Amino acid sequence: MRCLKTINVERKDEYNRVFFKSSLVSLAVMCVLFLIENLVFPGQFVPIFAMPTFLALLFLYPIHKGLHLLAFLRYREDVQMRFKQHFYVLPCLQVRVRRVIPKWRYIISLSLPFLLISVGLILAMILTPVFHSPLFIILVAVHAGMCYPDFLHIRNIIGTPKHTFVEDADRGFSVLVSEE
Repeated sequence: MRCLKTINVERKDEYNRVFFKSSLVSLAVMCVLFLIENLVFPGQFVPIFAMPTFLALLFLYPIHKGLHLLAFLRYREDVQMRFKQHFYVLPCLQVRVRRVIPKWRYIISLSLPFLLISVGLILAMILTPVFHSPLFIILVAVHAGMCYPDFLHIRNIIGTPKHTFVEDADRGFSVLVSEE
């Protein structure tokens, strides 16, 4: 295999910049969802459920990372996890697969948390009696911001040829093409 493209994620989009952009995405999604809520159901907004929202926010990140791992279940012996600390207080779980994997599986692993959690939260918002509380709007918005780095990776990979492979590196990833 030969390397088609190497993407240095840490140099291209450093963590502080990605964190800031994902915070802006969360804020924008929250504003849009609050506007839609108030346009469709004016005056029915009920600001309650502070503790369930806080607990759900605590469990959102581990569930998100767990779904990334679920997509890599086939490669579980080559999965490496480690904690990194950002801003002196934020523990972040970093997942790396020390194996060459197909591009489509890498894209599925990056998009799986967004699809499952967002659809689940929107269905829960519609089907539960707390429909007009900010609980689900906040969770969907925070999760959209959490998925922003995943979409950056997908954007870098999506334009490569069909039958390519992705290999995680220390500071990013490499896109490989088979010689055959």
